[in-house]
Amino acid sequence: PDYKARIEYRILETQKNLLKTNVMYMRWSYLPSVSLNGAYNFNFQNNEFTKLYNTNFPNSFAALTLGVPIFQGGKRKANIRTAELQVDRNELDIVGLKNTINAQYSQALAVYKSNLINYITLRDNVALAQEVYDVVNLQYRSGIKTYLEVITSETDLRTSQINYINALYSLLASKVDVQRALGQIVY
Repeated sequence: PDYKARIEYRILETQKNLLKTNVMYMRWSYLPSVSLNGAYNFNFQNNEFTKLYNTNFPNSFAALTLGVPIFQGGKRKANIRTAELQVDRNELDIVGLKNTINAQYSQALAVYKSNLINYITLRDNVALAQEVYDVVNLQYRSGIKTYLEVITSETDLRTSQINYINALYSLLASKVDVQRALGQIVY
């Protein structure tokens, strides 16, 4: 089966990419960080309300911050190891999903093959029951068979037709299960 066609597989692959990016981010925590801040403001103050906006008092500041990581008690190393273990767990989840998909496909295919054989058998059974009914009906009209035998063969014909329709339904349902296992059906 094509694993990439399954949405569950694509979700796990996306999680794997995110977790790998998280590992890279954790490794970057050893690098120094630089940040630049700044602001510029106007303050308007006056004792008279009408002249409030006549005088302004501008002020500003700028800051450059350099952070050098020295020692955090092993926290960074533990965070990196945790992130790496999450990647490993995700890879195991992907392997488990592949095994589940293979099992679903194998089971769906086995059920489909069984239903196909059942369908073919019941299709032949309908043809045989129709032939028997035609012969018994002809013999009844010729006076050889009783009406009860005609009713019995007609009942057998109807029963075989119902079983045939049920087998067709089961075959189509199992075909959908196979397509779902292959990822060809999207919900």
